[in-house]
Amino acid sequence: MCPTWHDSQTNGRRRLVTRLINLTPHEIHVLRGRARVTLPTAGSALWLDVELTESDDVILGELTIPIFEVTVRGIEQLPELIEGTLYVVSRLVAESYPDRRDFIFPNELVRDANGSVIGCASFGRTGG
Repeated sequence: MCPTWHDSQTNGRRRLVTRLINLTPHEIHVLRGRARVTLPTAGSALWLDVELTESDDVILGELTIPIFEVTVRGIEQLPELIEGTLYVVSRLVAESYPDRRDFIFPNELVRDANGSVIGCASFGRTGG
């Protein structure tokens, strides 16, 4: 059985998801109760092109730490819109493209006893 997703943009109609493509540089572990699913990376991640401009610094003990203004330029080549395909991307990528309803990101992060992230319990989407 293929998963479906509820799309609020289509008056509640559910859409069939035939492909879920992980465009992050690492595996995504989805943990729901005792169930666990791992999404392997597709092999190529989406990276935002950013411009860094040093604007200030902060002194912390013996360290002078630079502060940069970060300007997001976008992504040179976005994946094409394909019916039934959702792309797992970083939250920053999803927030930079709120009109891309096919971009989802790991949400409700799950941590181990040491506080390290080991997976997520859901996916999130930005925009509207």
